[in-house]
Amino acid sequence: RRAMVGWWVLLLAATASKPPHRFLTLAPILQRKIYHALALALFLPAAVLTPALLSLAFSAALLLLLALPASSASNFPTFTAGAGSPDFSFNHPFKTSSDSPIQGWSTRGSAVATTRRSSGADVLQLTPAFASRAGFAYATRRVEGNYFEGYVDFEINKGKRSPVHADGLAFWFLDGEGMAAMESGGMFGLKAPFRGLAIVVDTYSNSRKKRHPYVYAWVNDGTQEFNDAADGDGVEIAPGCHIDPDVETRMYVKLENGYLQVAFSLGHGHYRWFTCFQGPVRLPFNSGGYFALSADTGHFFSEHLIFQVQMKATPQASTEKESEVQVDGYEEPAPAPPPPPRAKKSREEMAREMAENDRFFHPPQKTAAELDAAKERLYMKGFEKHRRSVEDDIDQGEDEIPPSEFDLKIRDLSKALEDRVIAGANHPGTQKKANDAVQSASQALTASYSHKTSIVNAQRGLAAAREAAGEIEKWSGALRSEMVHLENRLVVLKQIAEDLRAAHESLVDDVSSVTSDVKRHAENHLSHRTAEFVFVLLSQVLVALLILYLRRMQKSNKYGRIV
Repeated sequence: RRAMVGWWVLLLAATASKPPHRFLTLAPILQRKIYHALALALFLPAAVLTPALLSLAFSAALLLLLALPASSASNFPTFTAGAGSPDFSFNHPFKTSSDSPIQGWSTRGSAVATTRRSSGADVLQLTPAFASRAGFAYATRRVEGNYFEGYVDFEINKGKRSPVHADGLAFWFLDGEGMAAMESGGMFGLKAPFRGLAIVVDTYSNSRKKRHPYVYAWVNDGTQEFNDAADGDGVEIAPGCHIDPDVETRMYVKLENGYLQVAFSLGHGHYRWFTCFQGPVRLPFNSGGYFALSADTGHFFSEHLIFQVQMKATPQASTEKESEVQVDGYEEPAPAPPPPPRAKKSREEMAREMAENDRFFHPPQKTAAELDAAKERLYMKGFEKHRRSVEDDIDQGEDEIPPSEFDLKIRDLSKALEDRVIAGANHPGTQKKANDAVQSASQALTASYSHKTSIVNAQRGLAAAREAAGEIEKWSGALRSEMVHLENRLVVLKQIAEDLRAAHESLVDDVSSVTSDVKRHAENHLSHRTAEFVFVLLSQVLVALLILYLRRMQKSNKYGRIV
């Protein structure tokens, strides 16, 4: 019995120090299996060795259920609702300004402030559900110092046209150098490199090593390059976590004294939280930075929506206040020396300069023949440039599509017309006919180029469709094998349930018999244990009184320090 109690104490202590729900990278079914194994470890030894201690085992399980939420509650966020600083926060309905649809924020790329059709609420759409889009928004006021705390409500929806989510969104705390010149790009909506902190929600798995959407943090001093295929490996400050897409999510972020904490709450209400990661960070600047939000899409795509941002931070003093502070004790600099006097020009120099200006602003008029010749040269030059560009495009497409009979005829016609135009370029009678033939050949070449371009695009679309069909077939095969595996597991679980039901019936009989024996044994030994219990209780009381007396004597320093 002592060994059983010691086993329970060790098991509960180990579980309370690191509960299974902190292993957020595991699938939820695996987390539940860990709790099932823990329940078996608690109850099975007591049921096999000492059935009389089952009541104590149930008490230990109750203690475990109370200890796990208490241990996780110590890491709950402190600011999960309410309003943040007005300079860095926004929610429905959006407050607008003269130069921005969201007061205090500026947008770039595909980021727009719009209204959600389902609810009618104002939202910030970083990217629509289209391929190859990137957008970001940033706060126009700078944060004083490197402390902030708050939350961001967002949702990532892939829609019906994309099989998977891609590519993700990010929350940024960036250095102010060149912030106004930032551009949208392929690093989750921002152009690399960057200086500051990034909390990334990566929705597409490039390495196939992690479960996505995967959340991690990255601190960069502007020298680290962005590797899209690594999925955060090598740059994340701590192991990240997985969150579910297609649901309204609240992300809590806190940076204080160089320590970062990130937590999430999925679904409406936001009453259940879990800590994603936390750890020390070292930013490349100490003078504060700017908040930003960004997202991008690739071949696959998702709609990235921001419902509200509530951040508690101290805004940096405005430029007007800073100028007022600088005025105190300011000394007016010495006036600049006047420019040297300009030298006077002679009449001949002035007349020559006026003649040059007159020739520049009023060039001599050309005759009609000169104008016609210049127009002809420009036309022939433009036709030659267009013919060369069309021939280059046709040559590039010959590797993919063999020339048709129509293309060969067009080339022969173009060559014949070109020779005819060159031969009769100086003949007045054939000039108009040559020009008409050249225009006909240019139109035919343009039509041929459009024909080839459409064929090339069709072949590329067919190849992409075949590739997508292969991927779908592969996924369906994997799903079929997974269904067969689950059916086999269900059969095994039914058999185990039947065995457990039979074992439970026999266990109930054993417990009832053992309980009657224990009661009878307790009644027999109760009289013998009463004196022992009284003796132990009195001894504990005497020891407690002795300790109190010694502490009081020690405080009065009557007998000096007691070791």
